[in-house]
Amino acid sequence: RLSGRDSLLVEARAANASGDPARAELLYQRVLADHPDDYEAWVQLGEVQYHWGPLLGRAAGAAEPAFARALALDPENVPALTHLARLAAGDGRLARLDTIRRRLDVLAPGTDEAVEARVLAASLRETVARAAAGRAPGTAAAAALPADARDALRL
Repeated sequence: RLSGRDSLLVEARAANASGDPARAELLYQRVLADHPDDYEAWVQLGEVQYHWGPLLGRAAGAAEPAFARALALDPENVPALTHLARLAAGDGRLARLDTIRRRLDVLAPGTDEAVEARVLAASLRETVARAAAGRAPGTAAAAALPADARDALRL
């Protein structure tokens, strides 16, 4: 027989797998109400919010607090780091992405997750460089780039 917490976790995973993200999110939140230090529940809540966010009327970035909390509880949590890398890349936060990429290189060298972070960082660098091509420091076009990108390109 499963504990109440474990039963809720199983039910939440089943809801997520069957395409009921609203129920999954609610169940993970119920687990976290009683077990706020359950890093796995934070990761799974983040998974639901990240992957189903647009369907629920929210940006995928709404999952960032859940992944950040999971990482605070388990600093070596590769799934949380991977999602945070994706969010940083999507928002153009190059310095944040590089920090996460370096951590993944140490924690999970050569894994798909570490390679993905490297590709995201390289892609973001290229995108920023292309956007900055021909933009003089101090111009409105240069100012429109994210601060991380301006710093990286010294604009």
